[in-house]
Amino acid sequence: MPKKIKADFELLDALEHDSKNVADIYRPGPYWQPYETRMLRALREHDINSFRNNPLIGKGFADTIGIPFDKNFNWKARVLHVLFQLPGIGSHITQLREQNINAYKQVSNLNGKLIEARNGEAIASRFPNGLPETTIGSARSLAAVPSISDVEVATLYLTMAERIVEWEAVAPCKSLRNYLEIGGGFGAFAHLLAHGAPSNLTIVLVDIPSTIYVATQYLKAHFGGAVKSYLETRHMTDIDISSDGSFRILCLAPWQIETLSGKIDLFHNSSSFSEMTPEIVQNYAKKLQKLHKEDSRYWIQLNKFQLNENARVCLPDEVIKAFDYLDLTSVQPDAATIRLFA
Repeated sequence: MPKKIKADFELLDALEHDSKNVADIYRPGPYWQPYETRMLRALREHDINSFRNNPLIGKGFADTIGIPFDKNFNWKARVLHVLFQLPGIGSHITQLREQNINAYKQVSNLNGKLIEARNGEAIASRFPNGLPETTIGSARSLAAVPSISDVEVATLYLTMAERIVEWEAVAPCKSLRNYLEIGGGFGAFAHLLAHGAPSNLTIVLVDIPSTIYVATQYLKAHFGGAVKSYLETRHMTDIDISSDGSFRILCLAPWQIETLSGKIDLFHNSSSFSEMTPEIVQNYAKKLQKLHKEDSRYWIQLNKFQLNENARVCLPDEVIKAFDYLDLTSVQPDAATIRLFA
């Protein structure tokens, strides 16, 4: 029986309410604010169990498939919704949509095959017991990879498993007792790191209200009470991220980074720094410096190299400047990404 994700509107209400009373530095930047507005509304109107198959919720941070035709998506979708009602057009658009989805599925499966060809052996060695359940949330972007898994797995998880293998080869974290990620999406990367990890691992995820809500509920479907929600830490003035001897996942709002104490073994950010303003990234870097120790490792991936004409974003040089207390090494593995590690 597939695991179910439970909605928790008390948690969503608390996150949304408190986000209105914090400094702008802890709110979504111009790039992400439209997504946040859309997601907060959609999370109340749609089943969270289908967030990976619903662009109204998952577009931008999850492995969604398809074109967002819902009339509430944006003004373009509302215009399309009207046009789809015209005779003969609706059925044609439906056919095109299905063709688009099928093509996406084929590309997803091919990407999985490429990952298997490049690093299948290394991934299988890193995860000797196989990958965890990867499809909760109605994932449809799947791939068959026999050398890694007996069942189809979400291609997104394969991408992240490959990244873990590659990062550990370059910047290994020899003793992983606590892990901090800012902008971790719905928690897939943290889920993979937790799979087969030491029983005393502390995972800390920090993200904006809509996304940390999804991550909390998604990870609870996997790990139950080990996941601590914002409701449990909301009024804490000191959140010690040091390992307490048990496995736990702390899902926190951005403003809670001010309450963190302890030292980090591993920090990770995947692309979300590229979607924040330089001021937001600078603030996070300053807060992380207080959690830094001599052998802390950093894995940062960036995916934007030019200014966005519609919203201020943080470019790679600005991220490097924000983390001036680190000796960051820059590598560009492909045309779409830059990786920084320390």
